[in-house]
Amino acid sequence: MTLPNNYILERKPVKHARIRVDEQQTVRVIVPDRFSDSEINLLLDQKETWINNKLDFFTNRPVIIPLDKDQLLYLGEKYTFKKYDELKKQVLIDSENKIIQSDYDLLNPAIQLNWYKLEARKVILKRLEELAKPYGFSYNRVFIRNQKTKWGNCSGKKNLSFNWRLIKSPQYVMDYVIMHELVHTEIFKHTRQFWVKLKSVYPKYKESIQWLDRYGNGL
Repeated sequence: MTLPNNYILERKPVKHARIRVDEQQTVRVIVPDRFSDSEINLLLDQKETWINNKLDFFTNRPVIIPLDKDQLLYLGEKYTFKKYDELKKQVLIDSENKIIQSDYDLLNPAIQLNWYKLEARKVILKRLEELAKPYGFSYNRVFIRNQKTKWGNCSGKKNLSFNWRLIKSPQYVMDYVIMHELVHTEIFKHTRQFWVKLKSVYPKYKESIQWLDRYGNGL
């Protein structure tokens, strides 16, 4: 009897058969010693829908990057926040020591959200200009939005929109989304030509997509 690679069969002195699916998408089939191969196949057929639902659940569940209570996620890195009252309406980011200091309480959810959005606008606009210029891309208005399902968007008028949560992603991931939308200013649909062009201007695009697929929904 041959099972898929993610299936583990265990024969034990138990009365009843049971199936477990874990976060690593391993399907553990535990059956009584007396179970024949045909009985195991019948069990798997009966539980196929349940197994697939469990696998889908773990596949689609967002992976949350763990943070300590005093940490912020900034450009894919964990920064320790330190409140410093002598800083008047300032936020200092020490990228070398991974420390963010401010008189604002950035651990307060509402204040943190507002800061993230402002920082996203500043960083994305700067990076957008830096990435567009060498390749001659042109665009019109730029918006930073609270998008639910998109990381970026390019309208027919070459207006660009970006998800503020990109400020939490690594720089190379943010760069990918920016380049993706810049390519859309020239090639609107996801044709083969689009992906060839994207690869020519940003070869790391597949790695960036993989990061977003794994961590994006948890940002």
